[in-house]
Amino acid sequence: MGKETAAAPGTEDEIDLRELVGVLVDRKWWIIATTAIFFALSVAYVQLAAPVYKAQAMVQVESKMPSIPGLSDLTSLAGGSVVATTEVALLTSRTVVGSTVEQLQLDIGIQPKRFPLIGNAVARRFRGDSPDAVAPAPFGLHSYGWGGEHLQFQRLDVPAHLVNVPLSLEVADGTGSYIVRGPDDDELLRGRVGETAQQDALVVEVAELRGNPGMVFEVKKRRYLDVVTALQQRIRASEQGKESGILQVSYEDTDPARAEAVVQKAIEAYVRQNVERSSAEAAAQLKFVKDQLPTLRRQVEEAQEAMARYQSTANSVDITMQTKGLLDQEVAVETAIQQLRLRQAEMDRSFTRDHPAYRALLSQIGELEARKANFRRQVSELPDTQQELLRLTRDLQVSNELYTSLLNQAQQLDVARAGTVGNVRIVDAAVVDISRPVRPRKPMVVLIATLLGALLATAGVFLQRMLNPGIEDPAVIEE
Repeated sequence: MGKETAAAPGTEDEIDLRELVGVLVDRKWWIIATTAIFFALSVAYVQLAAPVYKAQAMVQVESKMPSIPGLSDLTSLAGGSVVATTEVALLTSRTVVGSTVEQLQLDIGIQPKRFPLIGNAVARRFRGDSPDAVAPAPFGLHSYGWGGEHLQFQRLDVPAHLVNVPLSLEVADGTGSYIVRGPDDDELLRGRVGETAQQDALVVEVAELRGNPGMVFEVKKRRYLDVVTALQQRIRASEQGKESGILQVSYEDTDPARAEAVVQKAIEAYVRQNVERSSAEAAAQLKFVKDQLPTLRRQVEEAQEAMARYQSTANSVDITMQTKGLLDQEVAVETAIQQLRLRQAEMDRSFTRDHPAYRALLSQIGELEARKANFRRQVSELPDTQQELLRLTRDLQVSNELYTSLLNQAQQLDVARAGTVGNVRIVDAAVVDISRPVRPRKPMVVLIATLLGALLATAGVFLQRMLNPGIEDPAVIEE
């Protein structure tokens, strides 16, 4: 009796395992049918779903050297590494993205009316004999587009109450006529390709139109800021490698041509903005220099007049050798101080007083001021006539040298502004691999859907068995 009791657990386990297999075998057709349905649905999905393509481009951002002449040795103290996050923010800024939206008219949504479920798939598979070929409408379904349709606006202005409201544009005939209808299918205006049609605040100018007569395009004028914001979130820019200065820009869309155009226009606008920013910086520096020129010119004229008056009244107009040596040294120091003062005024617009470059500049000015004070002590020991002659000569020479230096600097900045080249260049233009859409991944989708179908079918069989176990004990049947 004890042996039978000991053997019971193992026997029950074997019966349970066979029972589970038996349950699966009994419902095998249910499992096979469910798995087949999931397989068929996944195949249909990957065939009907619009493929998503990725456009990619590469941009190089080089370290930018300061354009203020004579400041390269000072700004190098602060470092000049490119901050990737800053460049990515500029590339996806509203200015750059907004320029892309305007050039490609992305605020105008255009979608040919398609037959439900299969219309998009049929249109994607259409291959005409020529680029302008349009697929014929089967079974008299002329209002739908079956492939090859095209609509491009030169201008579309709508009143405020029609912004973000779907409109319809119907191809009236094969001569380029069209009808624009409102959301309630009421006719708003009629027009022709290449001509401007206007009805109150609604202005429509169609540049290109291809489609069968009666075919309908769904048109929507989107809110500009909404389009820009959405595009900012979809454009991806990231640095390749740490502090490499190489940015990869990508964008995904169901239309490969549009994806490529978006990326290309975005990086071109980014490069153009970079050049304009550099040019504006040079222009601002040039304006600062030109504003200083009249003041220095007056100083030169006043120094010349003072020297002429002194020479006409003084008995001695000659400078001794000792005074000549002091004069040359003092002129050199004073000219250097005045030039650094001008740089300080320029740096006040870009740096704080705690910036390393700014403090380095102040240190240089302090050293030169100390040398200047030493020269003045030596000059104070000279006779009064020599002191006055030295002072006037010094003022004249310093003013002349500073004015000449500023003129040369203005010419350099003018040339730099005219020939400004930004520190950003396009390494790889935008390109799309139409043979490899990024989504959907057809083999993976079919495999996962098939396995999911088999798993759900098996789980359903076991769930049904648990909820409705039936009668398993023969004694129950006998009773």
